[in-house]
Amino acid sequence: MTRAPATCAATGCFRQVEPGMLMCKSHWFTLPKPLRDEVWRTWRACLRNWSGKIDRDEQLRRSANYREAVRTAIAYLEVVPARAEPFPVPAADPKPTLREIADHIDIEIAKRQPPEIIFSWLKFIGGRYRFAHGTYEFRIQGVAATCTAGGIGLLRAWQRAAERKIAGEVQP
Repeated sequence: MTRAPATCAATGCFRQVEPGMLMCKSHWFTLPKPLRDEVWRTWRACLRNWSGKIDRDEQLRRSANYREAVRTAIAYLEVVPARAEPFPVPAADPKPTLREIADHIDIEIAKRQPPEIIFSWLKFIGGRYRFAHGTYEFRIQGVAATCTAGGIGLLRAWQRAAERKIAGEVQP
């Protein structure tokens, strides 16, 4: 039995991919390594479902984690080409300060959707974004936040954590 040809999962890409592959090579390597690792890790966990030694609830949880990782990867690819630089910064100092980022969140939320903000910041500033065990985690410039709802809640949680860190640095 032969499998039907598969196409890349990226929105608007119709390149054929090998059976068992999620995306074409160019889209896969556009994803940041932590995001690729999360898709791969959850995929391998799903493959263990076939061993027959895992109960139904655990199988469903693993499948849901994989689907969420794939949705996150596809959302990232939808944002990357249209990414606008989130901060006007001088060429001499390419990274904004923690204060600039925390103050800029309200402006960004008014203009763009949370996934677009998060992924553009990850690309521009660097950091980590992941979904594990029902919780979203966002970390940039040494400040981490978690939220089970994701989106605006995650950005607000990060903003509060950044404010706490800034307040701690100011006090003698």
